[in-house]
Amino acid sequence: MTCLSDGYPIPRITWQISEENPDEPNVFVWSWLGNGSTINVTMPCSHCNVNVKCTAENSLGRESKSLKVAIIGKPKVSVANKVINHKLGDSMTLRCKINSLPLTFMNWRKNGIEVSKIPAIKKRMEIDFDFQSNSNYTFILIIKNLKKKDFGTYECIANNKYGNSTEEVTLKREKGRRKNPVPSPPGSRHRTTLSTNGYPNRKDETTERVRTVSPDITTLPTGLKCKCGVRIH
Repeated sequence: MTCLSDGYPIPRITWQISEENPDEPNVFVWSWLGNGSTINVTMPCSHCNVNVKCTAENSLGRESKSLKVAIIGKPKVSVANKVINHKLGDSMTLRCKINSLPLTFMNWRKNGIEVSKIPAIKKRMEIDFDFQSNSNYTFILIIKNLKKKDFGTYECIANNKYGNSTEEVTLKREKGRRKNPVPSPPGSRHRTTLSTNGYPNRKDETTERVRTVSPDITTLPTGLKCKCGVRIH
């Protein structure tokens, strides 16, 4: 980059190049200082916006000019966990981080097929985005009630006119199946053994009629299953 100036005495030219933090305006992620009318700089960031400021100064004063520069290129894709484990019936969430400026396209694939075009998955899936800045995204895939065919390798894909990048996540099956508690029907009876303290010790067996109020089941230490918030008559 070149900054031209006129003046007498001959001005001294200085540069400041910085990347702003998208979450905190006016706070710099990094800053570079230099001098001379022409500079060559290798930017330490990719897919980012930087502020460039040229200042000409002599004993009589100073003048500055600023511009914004967009650093563009092929997308970068990354995942925190390359392997995740779930049981049948679970809901699972896959996340990949995408760094791209500009961003043209992103998608999830399984076995080379777009997930949204797989009939067995389409009705149980959701896709979401989390935008951290104009070049940083989190791309999220959610699949509910996992089936056997859902397990395997998924690809997060991002591309723009400068190229494309992919990252794989393998979904492995854990042994067992997610347990869905089955609520007792209204009016059902439970036989419970109640232990009491005293002398002499005594155990009473009682039969209780339970009317359902809440759908959540809690297993008591005695082994009795009852509804949270039930009324007992």
